[in-house]
Amino acid sequence: MNRKNFYGNENWKISKTWFKKGLNTPIDDPDDVAVKFICYWITFNSVYSKYESDEKSEIDQIKDFMNKNYEKCFKNIIFFDKSKTEISESKPTLNIERLITKDDIDIFLKYPVLDGAKIIDENKDYINMMPRRNCWPIINFQNLVKKKCNETRIISLMCIIYKVRCNMFHGYKIADPGRNYELAYYSQIILEKLLYAYFENKKIEVY
Repeated sequence: MNRKNFYGNENWKISKTWFKKGLNTPIDDPDDVAVKFICYWITFNSVYSKYESDEKSEIDQIKDFMNKNYEKCFKNIIFFDKSKTEISESKPTLNIERLITKDDIDIFLKYPVLDGAKIIDENKDYINMMPRRNCWPIINFQNLVKKKCNETRIISLMCIIYKVRCNMFHGYKIADPGRNYELAYYSQIILEKLLYAYFENKKIEVY
C-alpha cells in the first residue's frame, strides 16, 4: 500500500481502535493515566499524520493540523477563561464534559514544561534566557500566561502536551501522584475532548 492510500484509508481504523481503547481504560491507579494518555496520543498522531512532511518537524505538523481544523472542530469547545462552574451558570445547555475550560489548563501554568528554566516567573522574558533551539516550549508557555487568542492558546497547549509526550516516551518518568501524574492526567483529558470534537465534525463513529 502506498503512502497516500495508507493515510487516506487506514488511519481512521487506527484512530478509532486506539481512541476506543483509551475510552475503555478506567483510571484505577496512576499507571492507567499513562495508558490513557498513550492511547489518545497514538490516536492524535494518526489523525495529524496526513499533514506529515519530510521537510517539517513534528511540532510543525501538529500546528498545521490544529490551524486547519480550529474553526470547524475546536473553536466552539474552548473556554480558557471560564471555569466549568461559570459556564454551567451562564450556558446551562452546553455539555460541560466536552468543553476545554480554565480548569483543564491551570495545571500547565502550575507546572510549566519549560525545557530547563528553573525559576517560574511570568514577568521574565524566558525567550532571551534560553538557547535558541530550546525556545519553543517557553513561547508556548508565555502564550498561555499572556492570554493570547484562543486559537493561539490551543495550538500552544497542544505543543506543550507534545512535550509532555516526549518526556514520557523518552525520559525516566514515574507514575506517582505528583507533577508527572497531573500533567499526564490533564493532557489525556484535553486530548480526549479534542478528539471527540474532531471525530464528530468528520462524522466518524467512535463509540
